[in-house]
Amino acid sequence: MAEENNPENEENSSNKELVEVLKEFLKDTNLEKIITSYNQGKKEEWEAKKTFSTDNLSFWHKRFFKDSFIVFLILFAIVLLAWVDKISESTLGTLLGSVIGYAIGNSRRFKEKD
Repeated sequence: MAEENNPENEENSSNKELVEVLKEFLKDTNLEKIITSYNQGKKEEWEAKKTFSTDNLSFWHKRFFKDSFIVFLILFAIVLLAWVDKISESTLGTLLGSVIGYAIGNSRRFKEKD
């Protein structure tokens, strides 16, 4: 009688019933083909994510290089104009502060988007 109330026996019998039902349900199905298709789909999904990540990273590297180049070009022009006395000292400080503030603010804005 102790064996009849044993939860392990009940669990084994319910598992056996489940296996039998699944065997009957899947009798004409090629499980190996299903598993292979599923794994292939996962592999393709992973490759697509990897490609997207690489493309996105490449875009931001190019954008960073372009923005940095433009800021340094503007800074160089401001310093050159100040050196030949075309810009007064008070204007020089304002221009340099504006360009540096723009560069810092622009870089923070793109970090917040990600």
